[in-house]
Amino acid sequence: MKHENQAAVPLREARDEFVSQWGVIGNAWGINRTMAQIHALLITAPAALSTDEIMAELKISRGNAHSNLRDLVSWGLVR
Repeated sequence: MKHENQAAVPLREARDEFVSQWGVIGNAWGINRTMAQIHALLITAPAALSTDEIMAELKISRGNAHSNLRDLVSWGLVR
């Protein structure tokens, strides 16, 4: 995580909670938890994220990130 000013901390915490809870909700709907978390991360990101940034943010492997991103793209949820 890059250096953030104090005003950005509550927003960051809210985003982290949203990503976590979106994973729980997705799992309840029968969607892979990591896929739902990647989706939440991407829709809340202020700019496009690379696979490496997604991996670092969610602490997941390259293979996990790649397969879930591929599915999200094939479903038309991300580009």
